[in-house]
Amino acid sequence: VVSLILSHDKPKNRARQIEKFIDVANRLRNLHNYSGLRAIIAGINSATFEGDESLELLRTKSAEHWKSFQQWDQLLQSVRSHQKYRMALRNTKGVCIPALEIHLSDLIRAHEGNPDYHDDDPSKIHWAKFNMMARFIDTIVQCQKGCRESAEYERFLEREELRKLFMIDEEHLLMDYDMQRSRMALPDIEGYEDNLRSTGPRTAGRDPAHHKDAAIFRKLLNFSWA
Repeated sequence: VVSLILSHDKPKNRARQIEKFIDVANRLRNLHNYSGLRAIIAGINSATFEGDESLELLRTKSAEHWKSFQQWDQLLQSVRSHQKYRMALRNTKGVCIPALEIHLSDLIRAHEGNPDYHDDDPSKIHWAKFNMMARFIDTIVQCQKGCRESAEYERFLEREELRKLFMIDEEHLLMDYDMQRSRMALPDIEGYEDNLRSTGPRTAGRDPAHHKDAAIFRKLLNFSWA
């Protein structure tokens, strides 16, 4: 998403590219695909900045797209531990694909923030910790079960030509972080770069230091939608 937006030189063309991604995001929301929706919104946020001319064009020239973008961005913000997203997930009827990163983050915090055994008696297992982790896992398992038992997503066959367009198997052709920063043309304001790095995209991923733990939990969940 970031590479496709920043591949355009003119703000007008970037705004049009963002419009297309918002169309995709709307479709993903209708399909209850929160994982794909979060990826699209995070990509748009990572490719733009406060005061970006392309976002201003989107706001003034395409009000409906701007409204949808604001709506999905608000839905996925981390305010109050992703309260709006969790409420939407609870009220979702039928099959859905959750935003797995959020739930993996829950597992990681529960695992790292609580001891395996009671502090006052190391011979006793801290069952409250594992009960909490089990509830987090159960949320994902129920979504997984719904997708496996429903035929709703079976009509979406894999399309190799689209996969090639998005260069999923050719990551070396996508822009790296330094290239993205150079293409964004950030305003020359002292301290802006540090502030942007500290705040990050509004729906940014977790700390890279947690990737190892995330991989462990992925294996634990055996998260396959096939």
